[in-house]
Amino acid sequence: MKISGIIATDGLGGFWNDDNEAIKEGAKSDGFTYKGKPVTPGFEAIRQPSKAVPLILKSGRGELAFGDCTWVQYGGERAGREKLSSTKSVVDLIHGEVEPWLVGQEVEGFRSFMKRMYEDLILPRSVQYGVSQAVLDAIAKDRRTTMAEVLADEYDTTIVNEPLTFFAQCGDEYYNTVDKMILRRIPVLPHALINSVSRLKKLLEYVEWTKRRIRELVPDKGYDPILHFDLYGNLGLAHRNDIDRIVEYLRKLEETARPFRLHVEDPVYMSSKEEQMETMSEIRRRVSEEGLELKLVADEWVPTFEDKVDFIEAGAADIYQIKPPDLGGVDRSVEAVLYCKSQGVLPYLGGSCAETDRSAQVSVHIALATRPHQVLIKPGMGVDEGISIMYNELQRTLALIFCAFNS
Repeated sequence: MKISGIIATDGLGGFWNDDNEAIKEGAKSDGFTYKGKPVTPGFEAIRQPSKAVPLILKSGRGELAFGDCTWVQYGGERAGREKLSSTKSVVDLIHGEVEPWLVGQEVEGFRSFMKRMYEDLILPRSVQYGVSQAVLDAIAKDRRTTMAEVLADEYDTTIVNEPLTFFAQCGDEYYNTVDKMILRRIPVLPHALINSVSRLKKLLEYVEWTKRRIRELVPDKGYDPILHFDLYGNLGLAHRNDIDRIVEYLRKLEETARPFRLHVEDPVYMSSKEEQMETMSEIRRRVSEEGLELKLVADEWVPTFEDKVDFIEAGAADIYQIKPPDLGGVDRSVEAVLYCKSQGVLPYLGGSCAETDRSAQVSVHIALATRPHQVLIKPGMGVDEGISIMYNELQRTLALIFCAFNS
């Protein structure tokens, strides 16, 4: 397959970008936005609309393929994440540097193409992400197959006709949005955006409410979702990173969550990758010694594949979030999921509410080819829109693979 053209244009992400550093420093909410000035480079306001750069790729046979360059909600944050860029600068980069290299390329396989692109071009991860989506789509269309099957073939995995374990996040809408998750029987919920110490102080009460609401709305005992809470380092902040006090709080949290299983994401935010690994490893060791069953989830300081390797070797978590925009090319997300599974830890194919419908659809194909422990519903925080996009893509793809007009 030969690539004959590429178009990049200005687009929108599915939510907002937040300057988490400004929020943690005490920025006050003002309706949907925040008062004050941003502190993280790349931000024009503490909360600003998320952007995207949609790409349209044309093959020599005239097929059109699609991918989106996106950033995560907390883009530009410390811990190795990519700085936010203007869509104009990305469009200019695509047409100024990527297009001259890309047009005329013969694409024989996805992995070999990505290897060549990494060798020949130094690109922001957001651009790698969008280009890789479009190329994967182009290959699938050229082969008259699905993106999931292209990945499964290249990585020697097996696609099974089973649902994915979806994980929903509620953002600031702690109650009505969680009702939606429960009524839709989402397997993992609610994330809950515990992004300040003041919110952490109400967490135990909120867990009790969530448990009660599950049984009120779905009395069926067959629905037993995992409760997953992202603490954004605030447990450490509240207890001055005292391990004893952190573990004692985790004990209370697990007791409160029972009988539901519990995931706790980023209980601490340390000032360096090494400190984060060391502290998370110690918390995990103590959690195990105390006989607690909760699982620790790592996101902070582990944006890249290499970071995940280091954290896994340090024994820093049970579950690792894999955010495709942070890793760059789709191939790196595939490899990160498979590496986690090979090392006996659980991969969580995440991403961001700030992504797009297109990148969410591609994530479904990554998940079908790799079977992660759980998959984030995206884009947005409304639940309904994201689950519609991803569940429908899942069902369409499984129907094509396993039903495929055989009659």
